[in-house]
Parts: sequence; structure tokens; C-alpha cells
Amino acid sequence: VDWKRVMFPASGSGPGVAGSALKGFKGMHHKPPNYPYPYVVGVDGAGEVESVGGKVTGLKAGDRVMFHSSLTNAHGGSLCEYAVMEEPVAVPIPADGARPFSYEEAAAIPCATWTAYVALFDKLRIEPGRSIFVDGASGAVGSCAVQLAHHMGLYVFASCSPSNADYVRSIGADQVLNYHDGIEMIDQILDATEGYGVDYYLAVTNTQDAES
Repeated sequence: VDWKRVMFPASGSGPGVAGSALKGFKGMHHKPPNYPYPYVVGVDGAGEVESVGGKVTGLKAGDRVMFHSSLTNAHGGSLCEYAVMEEPVAVPIPADGARPFSYEEAAAIPCATWTAYVALFDKLRIEPGRSIFVDGASGAVGSCAVQLAHHMGLYVFASCSPSNADYVRSIGADQVLNYHDGIEMIDQILDATEGYGVDYYLAVTNTQDAES
């Protein structure tokens, strides 16, 4: 990683949005292949819209947005003062809560929250009154999934390390399991549900762990 000054990216006449005062999170460990240096890393970010392209219809200069840039975005990522992204990945920061989100808070939302949302509502199609096991619940995606499932009225089983158990309970898990127990967690859930099990299973782990 190196520090370099680069030209200010313009939004142009297309669907691009240029943002300023950015706060970025989730840096990549490598740049996409075939992209020349300097390449700006980072995926999630938040900031104020500086300018918009001619085909942008839903955003305007001055809007506060959060975004999830593509790993293959030729303009680079979010760890910078200015960034360019396509309009669909830039979302207005909610302003109707008890207090406004800071840019730092908003920048932590996109990847983890949107991933959890798609998994729960588009893939699993969760319904209130059901039960779910979130396997790997203390990380970014897992903790978002626990909160969303709890908010939807599901009974939430969740696994994590013992050191994170209190945290996972505090965000909505009804029963927390020690993920070091491995396959024994299945028996624990069956015992707790009198043999029924759960209606949904979300593995927020690596592929090998999920398959086993």
C-alpha cells in the first residue's frame, strides 16, 4: 500500500456519482487484475454527493449517501477523499431516525447489512413466527442477520465464540451456542426444540465449514 495523489474523478455524462468527504471501510487486500497503479482500495463508504452524471435521476449534489463500490470498479474504491460510483450502489443515508447517521456509521452499513438482507429476505424468504439458526453470528454479516431476524419476529439461535456470547444476546439472539461445539450444536438445537429443529439456516462461515 502506498500514498499517492491522483486526479479528481469526474462523474461525467453517464450514470456516475462523484462523492466527497468520504469515510471508507472494508479495504481490499489486493487490486483487481489488469488495473494499473495507482488503484484505490476499499469497498464501503459514505459521503456527500459532489456532482452527478447526465443520466443520474435519483441523486443530486449535496445528498448524503452511503455506497458499496464494486471490487472491479475501474475508478477505484472508497479509501480516498473523492470517489466515483454507479448510481445504483449509492443510497441516501436515512434521515428520519432519532438522530442522523454519521458518515462513519453509514459507511459500516452497506456490505454487511445488504448481504444479510438479501440472504434473509430474497433467498430464505423468512417469515415472522418462525425460527432460524445464524451460524457465525458475531461478525459483520452475522450480527446484522441476527438483528434483522429478531426485528422480523423470528426465534433466533446463534453461534459464536464464548467471548462474544453476551454481545450476540444483546442484539437479539434468543439462544446462543458455542460454535466450538461444531456438529454438537445440531443436537443442542434439537433438544431445545423437542426434535423440531429450525425453519431456516444461515451459515455465515466459509464454504468448507458450511458444507460440514
